[in-house]
Amino acid sequence: RSLMASFYLFFMLASASIHQRPARPEWVDPTTLHGKLLFGYQGWFDAAGSGSPNGHGNGSWVHWSQGSAPTAARSSFDLWPAMDEYPDRFVSAALHARPPSTRPMELFSSWSASTQDVHFRWMREYGIDGVFMQRFVNGLEAGTKAFKDAVLCSALRAAVENGRVVSVMYDISGASEGAWAANVLGDWQYLVHKLNVTASPAWIHHNGKPVVSIWGIGFIHHPGTMASSLRLLQQLRAVTPITFVGGVPTHWREGAGDSKPGYAPVYEAMDVLSPWLVGRFSDDVGFD
Repeated sequence: RSLMASFYLFFMLASASIHQRPARPEWVDPTTLHGKLLFGYQGWFDAAGSGSPNGHGNGSWVHWSQGSAPTAARSSFDLWPAMDEYPDRFVSAALHARPPSTRPMELFSSWSASTQDVHFRWMREYGIDGVFMQRFVNGLEAGTKAFKDAVLCSALRAAVENGRVVSVMYDISGASEGAWAANVLGDWQYLVHKLNVTASPAWIHHNGKPVVSIWGIGFIHHPGTMASSLRLLQQLRAVTPITFVGGVPTHWREGAGDSKPGYAPVYEAMDVLSPWLVGRFSDDVGFD
């Protein structure tokens, strides 16, 4: 069993047939995790007027602000994205560019398939191999599945067109103790058997098996027990053989600090470990 450390940088990146990929020399090899630079892709932004299921079927401001149009005093992002390459743009009427321009400020929606086209083209142009599509389990519980499904399917099409690779990473932060494992299992069954995602040539495989990931198993203040986590890994492998990537605590070896104690059997059952190291170092000496 290989042990690899993958670095997931979460940033605001958020069509061809899913089952056909043109052969080009710069296309990423989807058969292995080795040598890959893979990022986390949230795909959770929405805007009023997008036509998404949010906002009673016409979209709403999600993750840009708390439900209403972003303003200078009410926004939840740090940097305004450059919008000149996005075909679909949505206006925040409450904001305008600084003088002398009076042009309204625009934002994108992850619901628009063209957003994924832009992002995956950028990945190809700048040498990013692919992404783990973030699938928050508490969002599945809240009923945002249609939005997530549309973004995932658009990402798979764009990945095929641009020769990138895709997998899913479930994030169990904030999920309920009683339902998190069943929701992950049910959704994975749905993705494999209904959406047929692992048949896409863009879905990354390793050792001949499709890759899937869960972030948060073993963390303190996250749902699950050692027994329920082991059982879920067995159930996921019963759906289809998989290479499992675990997003695990920094101190997974010691079973202390940010890690629950007694989880060694769970970590041993994972194929790939990706320890969470964000904010864990304050200088080069600490990193070394």
